[in-house]
Amino acid sequence: MPQFDLATFPGQMFWLIIVFALQYLIIAKLVVPGFKILFNRRKSHLDQQLREAEELSKKAEELRLDYEKKLEEVKKEHAELLSKASEEIELASDTKLSKAEKEFTKELHQQEESMKRAKKNINIAIDEASLDLASKLLNKVAHVKVDKKKLSKYMN
Repeated sequence: MPQFDLATFPGQMFWLIIVFALQYLIIAKLVVPGFKILFNRRKSHLDQQLREAEELSKKAEELRLDYEKKLEEVKKEHAELLSKASEEIELASDTKLSKAEKEFTKELHQQEESMKRAKKNINIAIDEASLDLASKLLNKVAHVKVDKKKLSKYMN
């Protein structure tokens, strides 16, 4: 086999070194700098995106804090409005209750007066009926005509 011939080894070694040296120079001078530029651009682009992401994250955190602050303010305002409304409702209900109690007391007083008048009228009617009945009984039983005025003096 000719590739294992020792006489051709020095020439093969020479060309091998030259080819590898040329490949090394081409890669080192042309390919590697292109890759370095590409990697540097990529790194700077990633760094820029990372900075932008951090800035957006900070803005998002600020917005979240602002949202929470405004939410607390709204909750406090809502609690105050609810408290005021509750106080107004309580005051209005107390006023209406007081007014209703006054009206009820007035109506109760009027009804009591009306009942007193009715009782008085009933008593007068009972007295008149009693006198009339007593007069009729005496007239039928004793055949005596009695004056109602005199009879009323004896009954009272």
